[in-house]
Amino acid sequence: MQIGIPTETVAGETRVAATPETVKKLIGAGHSVVIQRGAGVKAAYIDSAYEQVGATLTDDAYTGSQLILKVRSPKGDEIQKLAANTAVVQCLTLTATLSWINLPLNKCPHLH
Repeated sequence: MQIGIPTETVAGETRVAATPETVKKLIGAGHSVVIQRGAGVKAAYIDSAYEQVGATLTDDAYTGSQLILKVRSPKGDEIQKLAANTAVVQCLTLTATLSWINLPLNKCPHLH
């Protein structure tokens, strides 16, 4: 399975959904991991740290990924980037999660 880790887009968010150590474990379990260039910089993880453990750097972590790892819920154009049958795993922030879950399906064409 290809797992994508995009850059967080919420202003002030400094976390990344996976550390290089976590990515190493995912790859060791047989998954491929693509991470958006610069996704870990605000969390003090440089791109080369992800490359050293086997991740592939990309400009778009959504393309081809069956699973997306995020800290915050997808917003706006991120939702549109989700392909059919793509799963999203994010940190549970109840208010943000509820607003994302309650979006009408016509706003999330790939989610029905």
